[in-house]
Order: sequence, then structure tokens, then C-alpha cells
Amino acid sequence: MFTIKWFTVVFVIPMLLLAQSGENCTFKTDPDAYMQRAQRVKQDVAARSLAFSKSRTSTVASRLVDPNTIPRQNFVDEAIFKKMATSGVKSAPMSTDAEFVRRIYLDLTSRIPTPEQVRSFAADPDQSKRSRLIGELLYSAEFADKWTWWMDEWVGNRATSPTNAYQNLNAQGRNALHKYNWSGVISGRPLRDMVQEMVSGVGNNYEEVNAASNFVVAARTFNGPNEDTYDTMAVRSANVFMGISHYDCLMCHGGKFHLEPINLWASKVTRMQAQQMSAYFSRTNLNGYTFAPGTTPEQQRANYFAGSFNVAEVINRNYSMRTSYGNRPNRTPIGAVTTLNPEWSFSHGEKPAGNNWREEYAKNLVAEPMFARNIANRLWKQVFNLGLVDPVDSMDPARLDPSNPPGDGWALQATHPQLLEDLALWLKNNDFNLRGYLRLLTESSAYQLSSEYPGTAFTPDMVPLFARHFVRRLEAEEIHDAITRSTGVIPKYTVQHWGDPISWAMQLPDTSEPNSDGTARNFMANFSRGNRESQPRMQVSSTLQQLALMNDNFVIQKIKMAASPTLKEIIKLTDNGAAVDEMFLTFLSRPPTESEKEKAVAHLAKATTAALRNSYMEDLAWALVNKIDFLFSY
Repeated sequence: MFTIKWFTVVFVIPMLLLAQSGENCTFKTDPDAYMQRAQRVKQDVAARSLAFSKSRTSTVASRLVDPNTIPRQNFVDEAIFKKMATSGVKSAPMSTDAEFVRRIYLDLTSRIPTPEQVRSFAADPDQSKRSRLIGELLYSAEFADKWTWWMDEWVGNRATSPTNAYQNLNAQGRNALHKYNWSGVISGRPLRDMVQEMVSGVGNNYEEVNAASNFVVAARTFNGPNEDTYDTMAVRSANVFMGISHYDCLMCHGGKFHLEPINLWASKVTRMQAQQMSAYFSRTNLNGYTFAPGTTPEQQRANYFAGSFNVAEVINRNYSMRTSYGNRPNRTPIGAVTTLNPEWSFSHGEKPAGNNWREEYAKNLVAEPMFARNIANRLWKQVFNLGLVDPVDSMDPARLDPSNPPGDGWALQATHPQLLEDLALWLKNNDFNLRGYLRLLTESSAYQLSSEYPGTAFTPDMVPLFARHFVRRLEAEEIHDAITRSTGVIPKYTVQHWGDPISWAMQLPDTSEPNSDGTARNFMANFSRGNRESQPRMQVSSTLQQLALMNDNFVIQKIKMAASPTLKEIIKLTDNGAAVDEMFLTFLSRPPTESEKEKAVAHLAKATTAALRNSYMEDLAWALVNKIDFLFSY
């Protein structure tokens, strides 16, 4: 029997590679771990929203709404509220201005609004102020930071491979890809074009002009033949750009007798068909940077391009079916077939017409319906905190098209199948415009519902109807930046080969940064930051997170009066009521409730000296950072 090893792929639950016979199949060993993924997501979303509602004082009127009365802003609302009404489920009320303004700042920019921004929005009588604010934020510098971070997360940008299974990009390659993503977001480049360049990119991966090639370089797989790398390129492309994680299974064995319970499409795909997708990458050359003759070791270490790769396409190379070692089961000839040429496995596409097979793959990829569906679904989850298909990498091509239902006892996979098709079509017809798509989603009434669902009627079975806005815990970087903005203590982090210092965590190019400040890096690590390869980000809460907010020096030092410019300004307000109002707006983006204000004012009133008042103001800042409101977008 051959040896099998651990193999991890970006955004895929690490799984043991499977023998072609099906022995040691992790799915068969623990089928519930795979079959219940979607159900667990719904349960987690419901539990998080219910726990949040119970833990804070509601500021929303206790009433549910007939979904037929909710204003329709676009086709998103038509789909969401029609299904809600048909199911006999009431809708949460529309969000208050206080809810909306904090939510939209966090969702589009990952920054909490300032007190001035909250007051200005609340005082604006214009009925179109929400749409206007969305437009302003979409073109803000902070928007570019947030969605560059999303792009980095999506494509797995990192300096080093945490598992040591794949090629390091090093700081130079990672930085180049980060800047490439930032440039694309800020300029409004179509996501389609950027993905096509990532898949087909050539040139030195450290050079910013060739930065897209880092996606391919990061797939270089160790301890195996070149075919292992080609497989990884195909697996990562299918997973990241089409939402299909089961390609990893298919590269070791066919789907028949393995994947029938969880993926109808994959159950009918053979290993050879999957490898024919890998064959598109078999003409990819990854050559390490070559130093000039006579270059000393010291000169090599000092050379900026040390460790870089030159990516190129060659001709007359095929995918070999003769391998006897590596990370995958042996590849053996099938009859007279000893090499494979590319062949597209999906709904369209022909055999490559030219010699540049990777370029042909990229063209097929962005024209493939699964590509638009995947992007529509991933961005929907970023905004609504639950995908129309969730987990987002579990998409089944045979169960998505409502005009061609699967039959055989299978149901369509998306919660709103036609809506997913319409969103994918919108992206295609609008040039895969990120800003335009986010505007479409955030201007909908469905997005602008309150997260409060009065009463006890909400159950996990109602989650797929989106009858309320689902809360999410802030990402590690967002928590960092919320503390930075609310206290006014602006750090200066250095990043290798970067240049100017970086102050906001959402601007960092990697989850291993900032290397220059272990306190900040370790603080963020408590919040399930992930590593963009083997560890996904998670929304779970933990005792360590609570302790970090209560005791970590990253927090404690910033809420000291001597350190915080914000607290120094607020303490100048001699009226304790006004000071409390400003503190709540600064940290929580909302005024205090009557009960909160009464308690906070009473605490400040106990101060008999200026020093004590300073200390009590620090107490209030600590309490606000540790309120559940601070930690969540709702």
C-alpha cells in the first residue's frame, strides 16, 4: 500500500489524502463532519444572533413586521421578502439610524464611525441619506483597505507557508500581491480581469508589474513530482474561484462510491477528469531566481530578488500518468494513456486551441457560470454574514441551476436559487464591478433590517430566510482598529520590505504581521485570525478573547488618560452627562440608554479630585471596550 500524507489547501478543511480504493477515507470515517457542515453554519448563526440579543439592551421597538410591507429597493428584496411571506414568517423591523451607521462603516470600511459622523448622520433629515453614505464609503480610502484585505484573504496571500507544504512567497512576493490587490480595488478593476491575470500570470513574482503570478507560485507543492503542483493549482483555482472544495478529493480518487452523499456533481467525476483540469497547468515553469556568476553568499542574501521565482509557460509538456511517489496516490497509465492533455470539466469550453494552456484555463474559468456564482455568493456572505450557499466552498454545480433541478431526491442547494442566478448574472452584465455589487446589496432593505428579532419566535430553521440581520463578531484586525480609533492612540508598525510605517491593522499585508510589535500581533491572534492556508478564520468566542479585552497591555495601555488623545479631550467636558454621551458615541457609535447613562454618570460623580475623575473615565473606557456591542457588528 502506498503512503499517504497530510495535505492542506487554502480555505479547505485539512484532510488526509484518500487512496483510490477509498481506504482511510476521512469522509467515510466521519461522514457527519462533512454532511452536517451547512447545518452547523445555520445553527452557529442563529445561536450567535440570539446570544447577542440577550446580552445587550435592545434599542429597537418590540415589533415584528409583515414582509409584504417592507419597501423593495431592488430585485434582492423581491426575492428575500417574497420567500419570507410565502413561508409565513415575519420580518425584523428596519434598522435604526444608530444600527445602520455603525454597520455600514464596519461592513464597507472595517472602521467604526467617529462621534461626529454618527451625529451628522442622525441629524440628517434627507430620506436618501443611507444611499448617499453608502456611495461616500465606497470611494473612501478605508474601503480600499478593507477590500484589499478581503482579496488577500480570498486568494491566500501570505509570506510563508505555515505547513511548509507549499512555496513561500516571502515578504517581497506577498507585498507585491497585496499592492496589486489594492491597486485593483482602488481603481475599480473588474474582479474577472484580476482573477484571469492571477491564473495566467508570468514574470518574476517579486516585481509589482508581475505580482499576479504569486497566486501560481504559492501553489508550488513540495515532496512530490511536478504533477502534485499542477494538482494543487487546479484544486486552489476550483476552490477559490469556483467554490468547489471537493476537487481535492477527486485528485486522489473518483467521486463514484465516495461523494454521492454530499456532492451530486463530484460523485460523477472521475479522477482522470479532475487530472485533465490539472493538465492545463502542466506547461507552467517555476524557476528560482538565478544569481550572476561570482555572486557571494552575502551578496545573494542582500539581493532583493533572492528567493523569488520566474513564472513562464513552456511548450511540449504534458501531465504524466507515471508517478510513484509524492503527496497523491500513484498515477498509473490507463490502458495506452500515459499522458493527459487539458479538457474542461464543466458546462462549456473546448480543448485548448493554443499552446498556452494556463491562459486557456483562465479564459474558461472566468466564462464559467460557477465563477460568477462563487463571487456573488462569497460577497453576499461578507455583507449578510451567511452565504446563499454556506460553507461558501461547498458549491455543487449540479444543484444550483433552478431551470435544471437535480432530481433523484436532491434539492437545489442555495437558500434562494433564482436569486443566486440573478446576482451572478448581475455581476456578469456589470463587468464584475465590486463597488457596484456591494452597493446593490447594501442598498437593499434586506441588508438594512435590524438584527433584533423581538420575542422568542426565531429558530435555526428560519435562518435561511434572512428575516433579521445576522450579527458577526468583528475580525481581529477590526477589533484592533476599533480600539485604535476610539482611543486615538495610533501605532506605527514596520513591515519587511514595505517602506512607510503602517498604523491600521486592515492595511497589514499578512496575518503574521506586524512583526515589529508582538503585543499587537499576539492580541489579534486571540481572535481566530487564521493563517490563510491551513487555519481558517472563525467566529467562535473564547475565554482568551475575554481576558485579552480585559487585561491585555494592548488594551490597558491605550485607555490610560496619559496615552489617549481622545480621553484627554472628553475629560475636558465638565458636565458628566455630556462626557458619558461622548464616550458612548466614541466607543459604541450610539448614545447610552437611560440606564447606562444613569450608572455611568453616578460613577463619574463619585470623583472628588481631578485625578480620580481621570481614573473613573479610564474605568468607563475599559467597561465600554468590554461591552458586547464593541465586539460585534450588528
